[in-house]
Amino acid sequence: MDRYKKKHRKLIMLVQIIVIFYASIVSVSLLTNNTVAYYSSKSTVNTPISTASDWWDGSKLKFLGNGNEVIKSCSTIEISAEIKNKGKNMSKGTEYEVYYSSQEGNAKKHGEHIGDGIIPPLENGESTELSYEANEEGWYVFKAYQSVGYNDNYDERSVIWSKEFKIKCIENKQPKEEKETNETEDNIEGKDKEVTESEEQDDTNRDANHETDEETDSSDQTEESLPEDERLEGDEESKLEDGNEMEQGDQEEEINSEDVEQNQVNSGIEEEGEE
Repeated sequence: MDRYKKKHRKLIMLVQIIVIFYASIVSVSLLTNNTVAYYSSKSTVNTPISTASDWWDGSKLKFLGNGNEVIKSCSTIEISAEIKNKGKNMSKGTEYEVYYSSQEGNAKKHGEHIGDGIIPPLENGESTELSYEANEEGWYVFKAYQSVGYNDNYDERSVIWSKEFKIKCIENKQPKEEKETNETEDNIEGKDKEVTESEEQDDTNRDANHETDEETDSSDQTEESLPEDERLEGDEESKLEDGNEMEQGDQEEEINSEDVEQNQVNSGIEEEGEE
């Protein structure tokens, strides 16, 4: 053994130097690195942390207006529903949908999805209108989604419904109010026409009376303009005519009295004959 050591002394020294060198390198690397790898028998659980945008922002949407609305139209018409945020400010927008049913009933349950849109972020107390162009008869309703995590429910989205809109087409039927308005206008026009005709008749009568008065005045003026002799002759003629009429009246009275006396005589003779 001693002989072997003496013979390979240089080789042994070289191996020792190499071992010391590598040991020093390992020591230096451990001193400069704080992370130490180790094994553990405990299991780890990975829990995702949601960002602030996924948390419920505290908003609360609500449709305004109660009951159903009936709209009479045979052409395309815009329907709209007002929605308001009664909670905290919305951090981002949300969705809405439109449903339609051609039959009378509950469009919420039996309607088909025909449209959708985005509700912009609303501040507390702010409202906006959701609209849709309806072109068919039937029932329409809006469906809006609350913000994600509404009332801390992250499993499903909460929804709200608007009032229902009924589109009804009535052809060749005049609305009652419009009909009454037209009848009132016709009555007013008829009355105006009657008043106008009455005024025209009054004007005509006044013109006729005026012409008669003018003729009377002209005749009076004519008589006044005649000479005095002619006026006297006219008076004498009128007096003669009056005298003739009086004589005719006296003669008729005498004839009547004679007839009465003759009748009395005849009646007396008849009475004597009977006795």
